[in-house]
Amino acid sequence: MGFLQGIERSYSFFYLPPACGRKWYLGVALLLLGLPAFTQEKKEKKVYARIYAGPVLSFYQNNTFHTSGSKPRAAWFGCALADIRLHKDFSIMAGAEYDYHGLTFNSYYIAPGYQWLYDKHFDYNYRLTMQEVRVNLLIKQVIGIETRNAVTGYTSCGYVLRYILNSNLHVTSNLTGTDLFDGKTKLAFEHPLLHDNMASAVKFIAGVQRNFFNSHRAFFFESSFTFSLSRFQLKESFTPSSLYINGSFLQLGLGIKF
Repeated sequence: MGFLQGIERSYSFFYLPPACGRKWYLGVALLLLGLPAFTQEKKEKKVYARIYAGPVLSFYQNNTFHTSGSKPRAAWFGCALADIRLHKDFSIMAGAEYDYHGLTFNSYYIAPGYQWLYDKHFDYNYRLTMQEVRVNLLIKQVIGIETRNAVTGYTSCGYVLRYILNSNLHVTSNLTGTDLFDGKTKLAFEHPLLHDNMASAVKFIAGVQRNFFNSHRAFFFESSFTFSLSRFQLKESFTPSSLYINGSFLQLGLGIKF
C-alpha cells in the first residue's frame, strides 16, 4: 500500500490541470515545429544568384582622320551572375550579360566605282547599334560581413569576353537627307579571340548592398566600368579602310541577390 502511494505522489509532481495541460502541450508542439524552420533560416548558402539591370554610359573613341561628331546613343544592359562564396568576405562570380548600345558619327561615303579624296568633309551621318553578349568571370571582395551588417559594400574585378550578336547601320546624307544604307553590317575586332566578332575586356565594380538576415537575400546598387582591349572595325564597301572604333562602358545597375 505504501509503495502505491509513493508512485502516486511521484506522478502527481508532473500532473497539470486539464486546461493548463492543453496549453502546455500546444506550446511544446509549436516549439518543436518551429525549430526546423529556425534552423533553416539561419543556414547560409554557398551559392547565390545576382540579377540586375540598368542604363549604360558609353565612351567611344573613333579614328578622327575619318570621322567627326561622335555621340553615344541610348544604351542599357541586363546581367545574371552566380555568386559563389569561398569565404565570409570573398567570392567568385560568373555569368552572362546582354548589352544594347550604339553611336552616331559623321564620315565619308565612298560610292562603288568612285575615287575619293579624304578632304575632311564628313557629309554623311552613320548610326550604328550593337547587341552583345558578355561572359563575366570576376572576383569579389566584401567590405563588412553580410550576415552581421545590414549594409555592406563590395568591390569586384575580372575578365570579360565580348561577343557581338548583331549590328545594324543606317547611313544618310547630311546634304540631301537621302538614305544610302539601312541594314545589318559587318563588325570585326582588331585583335579577335577565336572569331572576328569576339574580343576581351576587363571590368571593375564598386557597389553597396542592403542585407536581410532572415532570408539571406539582398538588394544592391553598383557601378561598373568595362574597358575593351580591342577596337572594332566597320567593314563595308563604302566605308574608309581604317574606320576603327574603341569603346568603354559605365554601367549603373540595380538588382537583387537571392
